[in-house]
Amino acid sequence: MLSVHPFRKALAAFTTATAFTARIPTATLPVTTTGLAVFDLFDAALGMAQENYVPDWLQIVPYATAANNVTGDIRILGWNRNAVSPLSSTVWTPQILAQLGVVAGNMAGDAFETGAFMADTITLTYGAAAADGFYGAGIISPANDVPGSIIINTRGCQVIEFQFDVGTATAMNTLWRPIYQRF
Repeated sequence: MLSVHPFRKALAAFTTATAFTARIPTATLPVTTTGLAVFDLFDAALGMAQENYVPDWLQIVPYATAANNVTGDIRILGWNRNAVSPLSSTVWTPQILAQLGVVAGNMAGDAFETGAFMADTITLTYGAAAADGFYGAGIISPANDVPGSIIINTRGCQVIEFQFDVGTATAMNTLWRPIYQRF
C-alpha cells in the first residue's frame, strides 16, 4: 500500500536566511517566527498520522528566487521525543535527515509562489545515499530545466524541521509531502 498527500509549502513565504541554526537536544521543541518550518507529523490538523505511524518518506521539491542557476541549501531535520529520568521529563533529540545543495533551473514556479524558479539540480550533501538501502534518498536531478525532487526517509521522526541557506539565491522555499509505504 502506498499513500501520498498533496504538496504543501515548508514556509508560508520565502525565507532569506543565510545560515543554518545549530540544533541540540532540548526540553522544548524549536519553533520558527518566519512561517511554518516545523511540522509535527502526528498533529491531527495536518491529517498525516495513520494510527500510530509517522510517514516513511518525505518528497522535497525545492525552489528559489532571483534567476536561473542560483544556488542555495536546505537542511531537513527530524526530531524525536525521548523520556528521561525522571520519566515525567521529555527531551527532544534532533538529527539531520538530509542536507541538499540546490540549483534553480529556468522554470517559473509562479503558480504557487511569485518569482519562484524550480530546482533542476539537487545534490545530497548529508544524508543516506540510495546505495545505503532502505533509508536511502531517491534523487531526480535532471539539470536541464526540468523540475527535480528528492525522496528522503523520515527514520521514524515525529517532527520535521526545514532550514535554509539562500547562497546566491535571493530567497528560498520548498514544497514537501509525506509518503507512506506499507507492505
